[in-house]
Amino acid sequence: MLLRSLTALVLLSACTPSRGPSVAEGTPPPPIDPPGVGSGLCVESRDLREYVLALDAERAAARERALAAHAARVSQRRAVFLDPEPGVAASPGAERQVGGARYLLVGHFTARGEPSAEVALEGDRVRPLDERPRAHPVSLRVCGTGSCPGETGDAPAAAGDPRPLWVELAAGERSGPPLLLEYDSFWVRPDYDRPVRCDE
Repeated sequence: MLLRSLTALVLLSACTPSRGPSVAEGTPPPPIDPPGVGSGLCVESRDLREYVLALDAERAAARERALAAHAARVSQRRAVFLDPEPGVAASPGAERQVGGARYLLVGHFTARGEPSAEVALEGDRVRPLDERPRAHPVSLRVCGTGSCPGETGDAPAAAGDPRPLWVELAAGERSGPPLLLEYDSFWVRPDYDRPVRCDE
């Protein structure tokens, strides 16, 4: 009888999932195995930081592979805010001339410092980036205490309404429609072992 009880206990333990990293159902597995838990059955801050950096590097690599699939590369360019032309509702990829220079509309953004924008280059064709990464959370049991909203610093100051942002086209360059860029991106969703109550 005792042997039968011990056997049942071993089988139950083998079939019980551990409180480890998890991803949502239907989500592809992360490209890097999550760190193991320590003696406190949670991931230490140093291991968490290294894992976040590794996921960031994988995200950049996935982005480069998506660009290579289109035979495109990214160029960072200075940009300017130009007021809309009266009666013209321009969309990204539109072209206009101002003072003899040609400009490509890359999108609508708020003004924060000296503007710049990334564009995709396909030979002599310049295209705005329509970047849509597929974000997948990786849940980790993390050692420590979380923070309540508003405790991580002051909220950024409002920058005004979005305005059309344009980049200048060089001689010989052609404008093109937005380039749709899709790839998988993983991010850590921490589950702290010492939760904090934010309603007190």
